[in-house]
Amino acid sequence: MRHHENVHASAHYCMAAAIREIGQALGLKDGFVDDARRAATPYVVDAVGLNGEDLPYHEYLTQLREREYWCVQHCPRDHEIEPLRERGRLVGRRYRFAREYDATLFKLFFG
Repeated sequence: MRHHENVHASAHYCMAAAIREIGQALGLKDGFVDDARRAATPYVVDAVGLNGEDLPYHEYLTQLREREYWCVQHCPRDHEIEPLRERGRLVGRRYRFAREYDATLFKLFFG
């Protein structure tokens, strides 16, 4: 590998590491929601119909972002968001919370 290729690869690595650090500071988590993360967030609110097929795409994105923002503001490290699928088709989102209080508030707010 030539010197400029090493420098280029190193710059990409540093940028990826910086992005990961920023994401962690914002409360974002890496990877898929596994059984341990599900066990830590047992209170579930399903948002069936929150997808780009059942809603106009702009409305879908707006609602999705509103819910994500609410979660980050109210319980930044104590929630998970999973796709909700039926026979492989995305039908909505599953919001998981560590505290029943947060799940109840979320459900009341977005009912």
